Amino acid sequence: MKKHRPASKAYELSLKSLREKGEGFLEERARELSLPFEDGVVLRFFNLPLKVTCEGVFPERATLAAKIIALHYLLSGGKRRSTGEWISFREVPGGMSYYGVYKRRAVMPLLKAFKTAKELMEAGRRLGWREGSVGDASLLVEALPHIPIMVVMWEGNEEFPSEGDVLFDGSAKDYLPSEDFVKLAKIATTRLIASGRMRDVSP
Repeated sequence: MKKHRPASKAYELSLKSLREKGEGFLEERARELSLPFEDGVVLRFFNLPLKVTCEGVFPERATLAAKIIALHYLLSGGKRRSTGEWISFREVPGGMSYYGVYKRRAVMPLLKAFKTAKELMEAGRRLGWREGSVGDASLLVEALPHIPIMVVMWEGNEEFPSEGDVLFDGSAKDYLPSEDFVKLAKIATTRLIASGRMRDVSP
């Protein structure tokens, strides 16, 4: 996997690109994506409202990962709405190269934390996530506008271990680079794990 810039540098570079495009670009993106514009684009990242402006992404308490993903989302120029077609991480452009990282950061912790499908579903319900129709347990959440994701578990038995995955709506390919899919998957599974432990689940 290629070496990446530190997250703070990635944020600064993305914000610089946005400033070069100007506030008019943000207003246009808000119209294209049917999002509110209040001196910046207002969107939800999981359950957290974010405002993206040429001065930065707010509130300050939002994680750096959330801020970077929100900037990538708007800078991409993507316009496609949710397709209803689910894709695996392997189908994401560049996904095969990142698959080991994705599995290690997002899937393995999920399977370690939840031994049964019932446990996973209970954690998702506490977060207000919707039930999906894949596997023995699946949970739906809108990570960003027009980008729902689904966390799935197939419960194991005495012969076979449990398996898990995070599926993405096909629209996501228009908005995000492959490394952001890893981050989204990790955030989703981390929130479920935290809910399972009844911990703070802020993104």
